[in-house]
Amino acid sequence: ITYRYVTLNKNYTLEDGRKPFDDVRVRQAMNYAFDSEAFCQVVFKGYAVKPTSIFSDSIMYYAEQTPYDLDLEKAKALMEEAGYADGFPVNIWVDNTTIEMQGAEFVKQQMAQINIDVNVMPMESTTIADMTALPEDETEVQMWYVNWASGSYEADGSMRNILHGEKFPPEGYNTAFWNNEEFNQLLDDALKMTDDAQIAEAYAKAQAIAWEECPWIFLGNDNTINAYKTYVTGLQYKPGGTMVFRTVGLDHE
Repeated sequence: ITYRYVTLNKNYTLEDGRKPFDDVRVRQAMNYAFDSEAFCQVVFKGYAVKPTSIFSDSIMYYAEQTPYDLDLEKAKALMEEAGYADGFPVNIWVDNTTIEMQGAEFVKQQMAQINIDVNVMPMESTTIADMTALPEDETEVQMWYVNWASGSYEADGSMRNILHGEKFPPEGYNTAFWNNEEFNQLLDDALKMTDDAQIAEAYAKAQAIAWEECPWIFLGNDNTINAYKTYVTGLQYKPGGTMVFRTVGLDHE
């Protein structure tokens, strides 16, 4: 299952010098203003599910979090409390494919409800890859509509490269430039643990921290659709997006 999200660069600076994404209240407001269920229906025709953590429940050590249900009143209150009742302009980068641009346009519509004026900027995927690889003091990324499908099918592979404080570009893909010391330590400690219960606890705490801190807008998990004849055997689809062929055969009985 592919995890869809929008990174929020905490360093994005408005003309008056304020950094809206550096305020957790703004980031949370954006999640409360986003209707994940509608996103799954409109953009993915129902072949997607509302996120309940920072990675899919098909990944090992997934820990369910309280979802950000649509609550515009709460979102507006948080924006006002943070000093952004009138909103602000921001650019969102997105691959120039139809499905990706539809998703970014949906984000734009949702954020308009709390006066955030999102400018959708479609680009070639290679261009975005180059631009999001720039270090913190050179990047121009503000928001990035992106997805992640971990090939390792487990928690560390689903978090470290996109959220750990040591994985700012170009070392990784943490384009939110979010750095939480407790989160980092939990991921590092979990790699040294051998007790499964302790590992699960560490990863659950890490997910809870990131979910509360909202370095992203959490969009949804979409399903990869594969079709094959009922008599084909031996195919297995992994959560990270890999089709595994294990003694593929034809069973006509």
